[in-house]
Order: sequence, then C-alpha cells, then structure tokens
Amino acid sequence: DIATNFVERLMTYALGRGLEPEDSCAVKQIVADAAESDYQLSSLVTGVVLSKPFRTGAVAPADHEGSDLP
Repeated sequence: DIATNFVERLMTYALGRGLEPEDSCAVKQIVADAAESDYQLSSLVTGVVLSKPFRTGAVAPADHEGSDLP
C-alpha cells in the first residue's frame, strides 16, 4: 500500500531511526485515519506529527563506538 510505505518512510525520517515493531500500531492508525480524507498528504503528515512515537521522542540510543563522543 502506497500510504503505508509513505508513512513508514516519513516516520523513519522524522524519528531519526528505523522503525521498531511497536511502531507498527501507530503506522496502521495513521493510515486508517488518513483514509477518511482520501489519503491527503496533509493528513498523513499530521498523523505522523501527532503520533505517540514522534511526540514522545522515543529514539533508540545511538552507537558512539569509534567516535570521540561520550
């Protein structure tokens, strides 16, 4: 599904990390909500911004191995 693929890629970019299995519920809800507006781009983007993973900033810890960062 094009809308699902778009939301997954947008969330990956917005979160700054790959999607985790627990993010799939948010993706499904965003796509379902966007269906009501015939999958308008604005509804997909709004859904990502209002999603729990985006709002909570749940980002996986970065791997600093091989860098000067603590």
